[in-house]
Formats: sequence, C-alpha cells, structure tokens
Amino acid sequence: MAASRKSELKRAYRETGPAAGVFAIRCPATGHAALGSAMNVQGALNRYRFELSQKMHKTWPALQEDFDRLGAEALTFEILDVLAPSTDPGANPQEELKVLEALWRERLGRAAPAD
Repeated sequence: MAASRKSELKRAYRETGPAAGVFAIRCPATGHAALGSAMNVQGALNRYRFELSQKMHKTWPALQEDFDRLGAEALTFEILDVLAPSTDPGANPQEELKVLEALWRERLGRAAPAD
C-alpha cells in the first residue's frame, strides 16, 4: 500500500471518531435484556462487559446476577444500529440517538432503560 494512501486512511479514521448507536445486552437463558444507546457504542459495550466481570455493574442488577451465576458466555452484547453521520451542521446527534433508541425500544417491546 502506498504511503500516501496509508496517511489518507489514518487521517480519515481520526476524523471519523467512534460510532454512536443502540445496543442490547441479553441473557437468552433467563430472558433478561437491557437496551441502551451511547455516542460511543462499542466503548459502552466494553464498559458494561468490564463492569460485569468485576462485579461492579449497578445499572441492570438482573444481568449482573445472570453473569455471576451463568458466566460471561451466557450474555450476548449486540450493536443493534449505528447512527448515520448527519450532513446537517445543525443536527444534534444526541437527540437523534434518543429517537433511534426509542424506535428500537418500541420494536423490541421490552428492555430496561439505559443509564
């Protein structure tokens, strides 16, 4: 790969930033589920995984109990949707993210609210 192409890809990556989106954490064995959204969706999932593994998770106690009793492999961590970057300079991505989460909440019908 040409050096100029590498530099271009690095610059584009730095300018893009993390993806905002909606996520779900589920325990199929118990039916417990949580739905949330974050401006950095992958970072949020990483944080929740870490909190659960360290027995520090307080947002969704039922998922902490499932994690403790059934183990990490019993839970699924999914990115359900990613917010498309807006071309409108006046757009509020946090408001758009709230709307996207509400649409997913309606679609799924149940899940604990995110913090």
